[in-house]
Order: sequence, then C-alpha cells, then structure tokens
Amino acid sequence: MALSAAALAQPDSVPVPNFAENMPLLDSAQAVDTALISLSDSAQMLTVVKKKERRLELPKTVETTEVDTSGASRVFRYTINHATNDVVLQEVDTSLFYYRTDYPFFRNDVGAIYLGNFGSPVLYYDFFKRKNDYDFIFQQPYEPYFFTPSNVSFYNTTTPYTILYYGWSGSKSQMEDQLRILHAQNIFNKFSFSLEYNNLGTKGQYARQHIKSRSFNLGLSYLGKYYKANLGYIFNDVEAQENGGIVDDKMILDTLVEPQMQQVRLQDAKNALNNSRIYLTHSLDLPLIYFGNDSVINNILMARFGHSLELSTYGKLYTDRADTVFYENNYLSKTATRDSLGLKNFDNKVFVQLRPLRAYIFESLAAGVGYKSMNTFMFDPGMYLTGATSRSKYTTYAYASMSAWYKQYFKWSAFAETNLNGYKSGDFKLGGDMTLSVYPIKGGVHLKAGVALTGNSPDFFIENYSTNHYRWTNNFGRDEELRLEAKLSIPSWRCEVGVSQSVHSNFIYFAGQEKNGKFGSDVFPVQHGEPLSITALTVNQNF
Repeated sequence: MALSAAALAQPDSVPVPNFAENMPLLDSAQAVDTALISLSDSAQMLTVVKKKERRLELPKTVETTEVDTSGASRVFRYTINHATNDVVLQEVDTSLFYYRTDYPFFRNDVGAIYLGNFGSPVLYYDFFKRKNDYDFIFQQPYEPYFFTPSNVSFYNTTTPYTILYYGWSGSKSQMEDQLRILHAQNIFNKFSFSLEYNNLGTKGQYARQHIKSRSFNLGLSYLGKYYKANLGYIFNDVEAQENGGIVDDKMILDTLVEPQMQQVRLQDAKNALNNSRIYLTHSLDLPLIYFGNDSVINNILMARFGHSLELSTYGKLYTDRADTVFYENNYLSKTATRDSLGLKNFDNKVFVQLRPLRAYIFESLAAGVGYKSMNTFMFDPGMYLTGATSRSKYTTYAYASMSAWYKQYFKWSAFAETNLNGYKSGDFKLGGDMTLSVYPIKGGVHLKAGVALTGNSPDFFIENYSTNHYRWTNNFGRDEELRLEAKLSIPSWRCEVGVSQSVHSNFIYFAGQEKNGKFGSDVFPVQHGEPLSITALTVNQNF
C-alpha cells in the first residue's frame, strides 16, 4: 500500500471517504451494508498508517532544565561533572576525525615519552598535561588508554549510533593492532545506553615486549526535564611483558643487529594491572521562582539536589624468575617473585546547587559534602604472624563552586575543596578561571586565564612500599602547587597560544642511584624540599 509523506506526518488527517457522495440509489439495507464495509476498509487503512508511523517516528526533543537539544543533531553526546551532575557537551566525531591517530595520547598532545609500542606506558612532555591526582599511582602511565568516570561519554540519539573499527600495521612478528567498538542507542525518549570496548596491543620490536590492553565501558543514562541519572561500569586491564632493556648498548650503537636478536635483561617478567569502577550520579531539579511570563530555562531559579557514589578496585601483580642480576635487592626470595598490590575506594557525596541565579549575575552556585574510604593491601613480612590483612583509612571533605557569564563576552568560575579529617586532612584545592571573548571574525577570539592552588598528601604507596625487589617507608610533607595559565585561541584559524607557570613546594619524584656512570634498577621516591619552578610556552596550529 502506498502512503504519502503527509499522511505519515499527520495520521489524524487521513481522509475518510464520503460514502453518501456519488453513491447509487439503493434500498436502505444495501446502502447501510455498503457503508459499513467501506468504513471497515478505511479503519484498517488508518490502523496501518498509525503502525507505520510508530515505526518511523524519531524520539522527540529532550527537555531538560540545563541544555536545549532542539537544534542538536541526531546524536547528542555529553560527559558528566560528578560533583554537580552538570552536563558537559562534547562534539560527535561522525567523520572519524582521529582516524589517522592510532595512539590515544597523541590526540591530547603531539609529544610524549613512551617505549615505542602500542599500549606501553606514557609520560607527556608537557608537564601541565600530566595528571597527579590518581588514587592508584601505578595506573598513571596507562591513563591515556583507560576509561574513567570523568572521560566516558553518554549519548541521547534519534537513531542508533555505531562505530566498528579494526586496524593493524607491521610485520606478523611485530604487529600492532587495535579493535574499537562503540554502540549507543535510545531505549526510550529519555533513557539510553552506550557500550564501548577498546582492545589494543603489540608484539613488540624487541624480545618480551608483548602488551595487551583492554578497556570496557557500559553506560546507562536518563535525561529527563527535572531528573537526571547516569549509571556506569568500567573495566580496564593491561598485561605487559617486561624485558628490562637490552644487555649491551653497543649492539645498537656500533653494529646493526635485528631487534628481535638483541639479548634482554629479563626473561620471564610480567606486569598485570586491572581496574573496575561502578558509579552513579543522579539529581532532581525543583523550580523555585519563575522570572517573567514564561518558563524559559534561563528565567527559572532552580534548586538541584544530587547524590553521587563510586566504588572502585585496583590491582597490580608482578611476577618474575631470578634468572638475571637485573635487580639489586631480593628481600623475600632469590628464585622467584610474585608481588601483588590492591586498593579499594568508596566515594559517597551529596550536593545542592542553585541555577541559574538570574542571567548575567550567577549561572550556578553549588556546595557538597562527601565521605571517602580507602582499603589497601600489600604483603608485609609481618603477615607471616598476623595473616593477610588490609589497611583502612577514611576522610571527609566539603566543596563549593560558582560560575557566571555575561552574554557571549565574559565567563568566570571558581571552586574550593578541603578535606576536614582523616588520612587527607588539610588537603585543599582552590582556583578559578575567566574567559574574555570578542567577535571581530567568525568564531571569535578568546582569552582564557586561570589560577589554581592545591595541596595534596603523598600517595599511600609513595610512603609505604614492600615487595621482593623494592622497600621503603617515607614521611613526606604535603605537595603544594601554585599554577597560573593563560591561553589565546582563534577557533576559525584553528590556532592556540598559551603560557603556563607552576611553582611546587615539596615536589615528589622518582630517582635512581648512579653507579659507574650508569643508573641501575634501584629507584625510589624523593621529595624536593626547595621550591621548584616550571614554565611552558605552547603554540598549537592545526592545518
């Protein structure tokens, strides 16, 4: 049956035949029978139209108190600020903009130190792109490959959105490969789910460089007008062989020997890390005051009551055989090593937010309190007597933030957080930023400046560490940093120029001992007691 577009768009306007018109003169009984048959056919046609319309109907525009999606494309993508449940809009890469950039860390910066293999540990050249707020310090070198609650995306789509990608390079013996799967789909107008899986790795150029990294993310989101909820599960895993480097540098510097033929220092060493995270952030918005005669989003004083929690577990396992003199210390065994470390975190917080406090004055004013517990596991010789036990610590914290804007010309924000007691008592974060924009050209010219002052207690494993090859106990002071940053950007020219300045007190880093002009494997954390100043100038031009 052929149906017109107009009929599909407006099913209630499907014409019903006028049975009295052009009907031959029949007796009344025959006329009634004919009319009933025709009316039945028309009803069947109307039913078919409505069924087809339901199949073709696209989800309606999502109404929220925070964003307007009426002008959005078929795929609406966003991340979540878990301190306030604010929606942060993200671009959708429907053209595979990064198809040529296989290494994830090169999407964030053009320069990084890594071991030359896909999935190997990474350290950015730019000091200001390095993150230092990890609960589990051993995860830091693999951060560019991992999902976290702050970087996973949620979707609201009018049509299923799927990306399936597989790529490989190199010879069979040194092959690198990557598999990426993404699927996002709305179940109902306001309820959607997304599934993302990344699998990447390499066989390596040298012996024992095989690495395999896997990341999985499952997200469920409900984006209602007044109630929003985001629930997710994340699993990250990496398995890496360790070779300790080549035995003789001259085999590379003075001769030409195939990499696979080079002798390496470690023959049976492996590192395995895994991380599981379950999180939920949800909030309810209650309109308090309407300004004007309508209920436009910016004319409402809204109170948001929210809750966020996260349960995360981290694990690390290192194994080797003592078939080499690579390590300088063997505290527990000279024949084999099996070092396992574990950490479990529980973070639970509630918050309240007022937004928007009348346009051009305050966009948002928020405050929250939270409780965080930490359980760590690390083998200690004393456990031979006490049995395997974990160490438990906790802390409570409070935070506040505010932001404002004036049209498209001026924006500013500020935040503050302090730990009230527990193992992070006295830690703090203070800061703010502002953006000035002018529009002499399309896209405008934007000047952004920011300042941040932070004080962080040392990581647990920085102060306490006991394994077969390494052991230390430290009592470091709080690492404090003052950071200043400014950036000028011209989007239409795809150009950015920035300058950053950092002043650290009690900076913590890893150092080794030099012996006979070389550094060995015996490295340990050190705290630099004097102020340390770091300056960076960046120029970014995309062509």
